[in-house]
Amino acid sequence: MGPEQCMGHILDARSDIYSMGTMIYESLTGYPALMGKTIVETMEMQGRETPKPFAEIRPDLNLPKEVETIVFRALE
Repeated sequence: MGPEQCMGHILDARSDIYSMGTMIYESLTGYPALMGKTIVETMEMQGRETPKPFAEIRPDLNLPKEVETIVFRALE
């Protein structure tokens, strides 16, 4: 769920872009972009936190910076 959906707002294309960003992040790193101890904590994190950079999560991937820029832009 995107931050808008977690807060009960009306959804639009931005929610789909956010969801795509989370799927790409997890596909590339093997880890969810954000993960709290509970579902409620995870939902709260989506509106106030930024996922960790790829190099911090998976330094072995050596992904181009442009890929990270695209994914993190989708997560904005």
